[in-house]
Amino acid sequence: MLWYPGFKKIAITLVVILLLAGCSSMDVKPHYQGLGQQPTEATYFDVIIPTHDGLELTATVFQPALTEGETAPVIIHAHGFGAFRADGPVSVYGQLILSGEAAVEAWRHGYWVVSYDSRGFGSSDGQVHLMDPEHEVRDVSSVINWIDDFLPRLHRNADAKPYIGMLGESYGGGATILGSMMDARIDAIVPITTWYDLPSAFAPNGLVKSHWAFLLFSFGNINSFFDFDMMFEDAYLDMFGGYLNETVRQDMAIRSPSFYCDQGKTVQADALFIQGFSDALFDVSQGYDNWQCARRSQHDTRLLAILDGHKAIWPVQSWTGMPLYNTQPSITCDGQSFALQDAIVRWFDEKLKQHADVASDIPRLCAATTDDQGYVLEDLPQGVEDFWLPSSEVNLVQSGMFEVIMSPLDYLASAFRFDREPDPIEEQSMRGGFLRQAFVPLTVVGQADHLIGVPKINLHMTTTDSDRDGVLLIGIGVRQMDSFQVKVVSEQFLPLTGDGVYRQTLPPISHQLQAGDTVGLVLQGFSGQYFWNPEGWFAKASVQGEVWLPKPGALR
Repeated sequence: MLWYPGFKKIAITLVVILLLAGCSSMDVKPHYQGLGQQPTEATYFDVIIPTHDGLELTATVFQPALTEGETAPVIIHAHGFGAFRADGPVSVYGQLILSGEAAVEAWRHGYWVVSYDSRGFGSSDGQVHLMDPEHEVRDVSSVINWIDDFLPRLHRNADAKPYIGMLGESYGGGATILGSMMDARIDAIVPITTWYDLPSAFAPNGLVKSHWAFLLFSFGNINSFFDFDMMFEDAYLDMFGGYLNETVRQDMAIRSPSFYCDQGKTVQADALFIQGFSDALFDVSQGYDNWQCARRSQHDTRLLAILDGHKAIWPVQSWTGMPLYNTQPSITCDGQSFALQDAIVRWFDEKLKQHADVASDIPRLCAATTDDQGYVLEDLPQGVEDFWLPSSEVNLVQSGMFEVIMSPLDYLASAFRFDREPDPIEEQSMRGGFLRQAFVPLTVVGQADHLIGVPKINLHMTTTDSDRDGVLLIGIGVRQMDSFQVKVVSEQFLPLTGDGVYRQTLPPISHQLQAGDTVGLVLQGFSGQYFWNPEGWFAKASVQGEVWLPKPGALR
């Protein structure tokens, strides 16, 4: 069998998809009882944790190796949506997912770790309530209560409170942030690729990311044994028509840190946020807003803006090593590389074990541009360079529909293009817009540089769709001097949902530029990320106005 890089992860992932509903592998035994003060060996075992409303959560406890009289802090691990806990060091989470890898590594470094099945998933009781404050979020406090009551030899402060950390990705990241907002007993958190405002993340400008709606609906129901009843309610089924209705918007709002941040609440723990630029579900703006909210507290808060996260199945997005979800193992910040797993453990070492300054080299904010390049920032640069977008006409729906076929042809054609000098911007014009995506050039880069930050737009759009407003997707694109291909930076689009004026920000972007690159605006009516939302067949959209780009090289 051909064994190429990434094959192991892909093979394991495919097997896991078939087995997601089967989760427990051990008998539930109270191994933690009677440890006394004698030395202990590292082991792991399953336990049952009661909830406030009479249900039972199944958890795996990782007991660290302890010397005589030694104590240890505890880390709570929460899994992603449709998945289940790390039920051993050799498991899906222990081998494939960053949060689980870091949790297992922390156990090996002398931490108690409690990885639990969220209600409705795995072996835990109950219905899935989509991180409801009265259910899944209160479950975090139930887990803390159980830890405080039953785990022995916990590292405690002068007030006898145990030192507690928490980490999780996506759904588990939501539990981590909301849990910290509601329960001050958590001392340090690491939320990974999660949301700040669920309505705007799931449906920017009200248009549902139907690719992810379909995946979450499918996995949520199959892997909870159809204990996800709320997805069968009319309001949620209505989302498959393409738009977010007010009922679901309000449901999602109260499940969002933004709702509580607007009320003056924030996390009550030191927080290391990890978020991905090309995350198709929760882009960097979600992590950035969580970070900004957390900075209102007196706690230490940092943000590592990596490249990946939730990745749609190829060819909707580029292949990066694993379908659905993938994070690169490290980030480089001003020439210094950090293994993410190691950085997370060192974060907990500093905050829970009080090992002074072992995480001091982790930047307050770092943004990756490639797998081995990134920059330390004071803040995410905002769009400041103003470019005029002339009136540009694009076919709706059809434009962009054939990029999956045409992009490889562009790649082949580029092999025979040997331009030595870039075309001046005044000699370039819009390309595509009929069956292909449209690319409207804005500027040509004179030297190698980086493009990091938040673009802004002030655009007026009109459509020829007489029945309903059409949808136009826009993003920042880059075309290299010797290439016909256009790369949508960070694979992020913002939908413009009908006639009107749009004064707003685009998703944050990060890209390493080469001399001669042309930066422009990509316009198209179709994307696999919004595949259930084709509106405006045989209609056109015309758009013009201003685009502000972050200034290349703007670091501080």
